[in-house]
Amino acid sequence: MKTLYSGKTKDVLLDEEKNIVHLLFKDSMTGENGVFDPGSNTVGGSVEGKGKIGLAISKYFFELMEKNGIPTHYIAADVDKGLMQVRNLTVPKLEFVLRYFTAGSMCRRFTLPEGIVFDPPYAEVTLKDDIQGDPLISERLCIMKGLLKEGQYDEALSIVHRVGEVLKNELAPMGLTLIDFKIEVGYDETGKMFVADEITPDIWRVRDENGNIVTADIIWGASQKQSLEDDELELVVVATRFTDGTKLKIEEKFEAKSDPFTAPVKEEIKVIQPAEEKPVKLQPMPQPRENVTITPQQDRYRQVDLQKREPAYVRM
Repeated sequence: MKTLYSGKTKDVLLDEEKNIVHLLFKDSMTGENGVFDPGSNTVGGSVEGKGKIGLAISKYFFELMEKNGIPTHYIAADVDKGLMQVRNLTVPKLEFVLRYFTAGSMCRRFTLPEGIVFDPPYAEVTLKDDIQGDPLISERLCIMKGLLKEGQYDEALSIVHRVGEVLKNELAPMGLTLIDFKIEVGYDETGKMFVADEITPDIWRVRDENGNIVTADIIWGASQKQSLEDDELELVVVATRFTDGTKLKIEEKFEAKSDPFTAPVKEEIKVIQPAEEKPVKLQPMPQPRENVTITPQQDRYRQVDLQKREPAYVRM
């Protein structure tokens, strides 16, 4: 198959004989300077089996969205091969973010404390541009750059709100409160819009029943287990409802990215082979909120380049 686009965690492939588009879910993980970070713009290593588990979770959620009347690009999946067959869409380089509470970059940008409720939820749209630091972008600029057509900006925001309701209802029985999430949206030759890319723990941030923020680095990453040696970590997929609970092994050394509400784990880790016993439930590692210090960072949002950028993949 021909590679149309190669991303950090997925490739877009085209079966030229059948004119069918596939997404290949890879085991690569983002991070830098030895730190595992789902929000990073560079690949720092890989976790064996991560791609297939991500595909299985995406398959579950895309099918759930379709059942709830939300159109997606998903057609079928071959989990063993790590391939998802998708609609041939134009996917602009945009991310649509919906926030239910203040957290993460929003707190840094506006010097806000964590945990303030947004009612109604607060929506943002960012341009996927590593050099510019993924700046916020308005409807007017999206149209000027040829990323969206008239009316598509608001239609995409409507879709992201509907996706949020489904995610909240699905995560709640697990004792998880949705803090925020982001999705990508694409459109076909008629202009109809669909949820695109993936729906995995990489796109959301959640809080458990103990008030601990559980980000994707914890869900994909490691949780401490007392029965293991002090310098060992066991990988546990939290979303076991959507998988068979398969354990993973780390191929590269990572330190889980610290969160204001979770204690850091040890830097040095040993490779753990897949085991047959049931996965251990993620144990919260609380850190007092009063110790949290939000430090100002350099403004990531620079002037948006008005040059038109090519979409992730387009109809051939």
